[in-house]
This record gives sequence, structure tokens and C-alpha cells, in this order.
Amino acid sequence: MVKCIRRFVYNSCLPKILVVDQELALINTLKAIFLESTIIVCVWHIQQKVLAKCKAIRLTDEVKDELMRSWNDVVEVPTEELFYSRLCNLETKFNTSAKEVVTHLYNHWLPNKEHFVHAWTDKCLHLGELASSRSEGGHFTIKSWIKMSTSDLQVVVDRIELALEQQYCDVYQTLASERQSTYHIYNTKLYSQLVRKVSKYALALVHEQYNLAIQPLQPNH
Repeated sequence: MVKCIRRFVYNSCLPKILVVDQELALINTLKAIFLESTIIVCVWHIQQKVLAKCKAIRLTDEVKDELMRSWNDVVEVPTEELFYSRLCNLETKFNTSAKEVVTHLYNHWLPNKEHFVHAWTDKCLHLGELASSRSEGGHFTIKSWIKMSTSDLQVVVDRIELALEQQYCDVYQTLASERQSTYHIYNTKLYSQLVRKVSKYALALVHEQYNLAIQPLQPNH
């Protein structure tokens, strides 16, 4: 199936990244077929699995919360050197109070660290897409339109087309509504080419970057 997707959907235009859930068999298959694509494992799924392991061995809430904070610090490190340092600290801190969880991390997740630890995933342009929630949301939307699992292919195609048309109408109406008014902070020359042409959400993102840009540089010590 993955080979068919590779051949007929992507053909010569391969995706730069693929975000998947925690299924290791799928990861290995994608690595063998999409040789030039970066595979990112959904961080949310991993965290849920680690949390479930903590609950399964009945860790106290205090130990569980502290371990999850430490694990998040390991996952979100910007460099490989810092990753190994924080991982060592986690192992030292919890090798007695949560040894089973530490073993679980080493056996199940850390062999694939390149696919979810920021020190490695940030080497590619993922635009912050480190979880599969957007794809799962799209999947849920399509299923809500198809409704039945016994429909034929023509029904599926027709209902997906209806779903896309409805989404387009919703987005168009939202943008049309937002063009009617704007927040006073955007009534400046800086945003004159954008106001009532892009969404308020897009304006907020631009304004956030503007605020960062005007902050004074911190001296190096």
C-alpha cells in the first residue's frame, strides 16, 4: 500500500517530511520507501505512551509529573550534546524510583530518537508540524461526511468533494467577515498592505514577529 502511495500520489514530487504516529512497523516501511523524506514521529502519541507506562506501574503523582517534565526537557533540547546530558540526568534521577519507565524509554523510543527529538527533527523545515493531530482532524472530518464504511468508491469521492466545497465556503465566509473590520493596532502604515486582505490570525502572527524584532538585543556575556 505504501508503495502504491509513493508511486501514484507523490510520483516524482516526494514530501520533505512525513509525520506519523508511534507505529514502529510503519516507520520502518516509510524509511525503506521514502528514502529522501524526513520521518517525524508524533510527539503527542509518544508522550501518551510514556504517561500510560507511568500509570501502569503506579508511580506516585509527584514522581510521574517530575519524570514527564524531565522527559519533555530531553525531547525539546536544541542540540545533540544537550540531549545526551539531559538524558544522563534523567537516568540518574529516576533509575531507582522509576526504573521500569527508564528501561521503557531506552527500549522503545530512544532507538528512534532522530524522529522526534528536536535536536534532530529541527534540522529539517517542518514549520512546527511535530504532531499528527492535523491529519487526524482531517481524517475525522472525511469520516463524518462519508458516514458509512460500506459505501462504494463513487459515493466516497462525491462526499469528499462536498466536504471540500463546504470547507471552501466556510473559509471564504470567515475571511469575508474579517475584512469588514480590524483591530485598531493594525491601523498603521506597517500593515496597510495587509489589513482586510489577510485573516486576523495571520495579522496576529506578523504582529508577534514585529514585537520580537523591535526588542533590544541582549548583550553577549
